[in-house]
Amino acid sequence: MKINSRLIERYLSIVTESRMSMMPNPARDLTAYDGPIDAMGEAAAAENNEDILRLSIDALIALPEGRLSQFAGDTYRWPNEEFVPLLTHAYERLWPDEPLSPPGAEPEIEFIPMTRQEWTAYSGRD
Repeated sequence: MKINSRLIERYLSIVTESRMSMMPNPARDLTAYDGPIDAMGEAAAAENNEDILRLSIDALIALPEGRLSQFAGDTYRWPNEEFVPLLTHAYERLWPDEPLSPPGAEPEIEFIPMTRQEWTAYSGRD
């Protein structure tokens, strides 16, 4: 499955670029990100992309190597060892009844930068 990486980057930036990421030691208390995580979920739901966001986060958690850096933020460059726990916290907060895929069983997702028009043509979503 192909997913527009720009779409996922936009959603994740709600969390990775939040004011908490500007604090010293931004990964110390992941519950401090609950507000931005909720806002990310609401943004995806409002655009009917909640399932796309859930599958993307699941895939990134299960197979982070070589894929996380494009989503790791600019204010604070989240290293994998801090970003995966943040994504896990976000996933468990937004979808507490949906189990994460075990490594090797994650959704097969290819993140591709697309324009909005390309994404709409490919996915049928706006």
